Amino acid sequence: LWLAGFIERMTTGGETHLPPISKFIPPDFKFNCEFDNAKTPAKSTHPDDEGELIINYFKSEAFMKIINEEK
Repeated sequence: LWLAGFIERMTTGGETHLPPISKFIPPDFKFNCEFDNAKTPAKSTHPDDEGELIINYFKSEAFMKIINEEK
């Protein structure tokens, strides 16, 4: 019954869905958008050696202690 109710809600027999957002935008609204492709991408605040940090964590004593406790 749960599956039948789920399917009904997803199809025409279920709850009504909200109209598309374009219905709320006034017809005289003009949208102008300009992108500056010359900008450099944002630099990460993390160092480039994130992979090394992850590897070092899995080799750390704290991680080994957690793994040994689960056994």
